Amino acid sequence: MCDDTVDIVLEDLGFPHEWEELLENSGADTMGDLVDYLCYCSQNNISLAISPEDEEKLYATLIDVCYENMSYDRQVDFWRHVLETNSLVCEVKE
Repeated sequence: MCDDTVDIVLEDLGFPHEWEELLENSGADTMGDLVDYLCYCSQNNISLAISPEDEEKLYATLIDVCYENMSYDRQVDFWRHVLETNSLVCEVKE
């Protein structure tokens, strides 16, 4: 999640019907809110109440939305990091 994507309104993304309950339970209006909720659930071992397949699709969709909404410079930085470290894990920069 980066500054380019944190304020994206979820309503504008047209998520599948299968994720409606999850989105309602999260109370999230933006991508940032949803990611905060997902992190909270993960840290507290709370089920997302969706199938494992839908959970995989959800995370893939979030990555795709974030990437597509990054500035070109951030996309270049992302791929440089992936190629240099062979990892999708990025250190948080304050």
